Amino acid sequence: MAMNDNKSILRVLREKFKYTQEEVSKYLGISQPAYLKYETGETEVSMEGLEKLARLYGIDEYDILEGNMEQVNFAYAAQVGECLNRNYLLIQK
Repeated sequence: MAMNDNKSILRVLREKFKYTQEEVSKYLGISQPAYLKYETGETEVSMEGLEKLARLYGIDEYDILEGNMEQVNFAYAAQVGECLNRNYLLIQK
C-alpha cells in the first residue's frame, strides 16, 4: 500500500502528538528500526499497522494514506481541546 508522502505524515503525526519512535513502535508491536523504515518510506505500513496508527492519532486511515494535513491538525486540536477541557473541569471542582 503506497502512502502519499508517508514519511512526512507519519513523522508529523508522531512529533505533533509528542511520541517518540520507541513509543510508537512498541504500540505497533515492532522494533524501533522497523518503525523508522515506515517514516523514511523504506517499508510500507501494513494494513494492521495503519489501523493502529489511525486509532492512536484519532484520524482516519484514508487521511494518513493521503497525507491529509488538515485532518492531522484537526485531530491534534481535538486532543488538545479535550485535555484543556478536562483540566478546566478539574479546576472548577
